[in-house]
Amino acid sequence: MFIPDIQLRAKSLGAQGTMIGATIAMYSLFQLIFAPILGRLSDSHGRRYVLLITTLVEAASYVLYAHATNLWMMIVARALLGIAAASIGVAF
Repeated sequence: MFIPDIQLRAKSLGAQGTMIGATIAMYSLFQLIFAPILGRLSDSHGRRYVLLITTLVEAASYVLYAHATNLWMMIVARALLGIAAASIGVAF
């Protein structure tokens, strides 16, 4: 759903091919990095707490992505969304 939109929005914000690919890859990279961290947090603070926080981060990242006027804002929104998506391991 987001891949075509990322490409079009990144081009309109002045990004070239490699930067568009890096913007798309931010989601997976941050999901890979933060999955074990969120797993440890869920062990120490509880699954409900971690899922609640990541849901709030996900909502904030969607709002940031929707209102991004610069490329760096879009990259930060994708990184935050990847962090929030790392909670899928916590949910299972």
